[in-house]
Amino acid sequence: MPSLRIRVAVVSGVLAAALPVSTPLASAATAGTGAEDGGVQVLNWSSSMTGVLTGFQSHRWADQSYTELIFEGCTTSTPVYAPDQSTEIDMRHDRSFLPDVSYGRKTAYNCFDGANEQSRGEWTGLESGDYFFQIMKINDSESGYRLSVDYVAVDTTAKD
Repeated sequence: MPSLRIRVAVVSGVLAAALPVSTPLASAATAGTGAEDGGVQVLNWSSSMTGVLTGFQSHRWADQSYTELIFEGCTTSTPVYAPDQSTEIDMRHDRSFLPDVSYGRKTAYNCFDGANEQSRGEWTGLESGDYFFQIMKINDSESGYRLSVDYVAVDTTAKD
């Protein structure tokens, strides 16, 4: 029988989740390795997010050296006329039984400008291992908003 891994996250001193790693944390339609999406060769996955909160963690992917994260068609629970919508994303190295390591945060703005607008962030110099991104802020706040993204992709090729 396969073993079941459990992840526990503590956010601001409060237990946030204790879920099996394979449990989906947002609704998603995922394309796997080698999917062709919008002219970008997606080597790991593409998906969507609906109504996620700060603290949301994506599923993990194996990587080394380079990751580009693409968000397209972003909306928040803020009214559409609200200025300066954004989300802050942290790229994290998942290390079993050790604290995860942050490779830095980037803020997405452009994807809020319309359904086909994209925000792209690149992280380089990554160690070989498993990675995930975490939503740290929505509209410059650590709570109170929900984020939806029509298209999310993780691209680990530096060729495009």
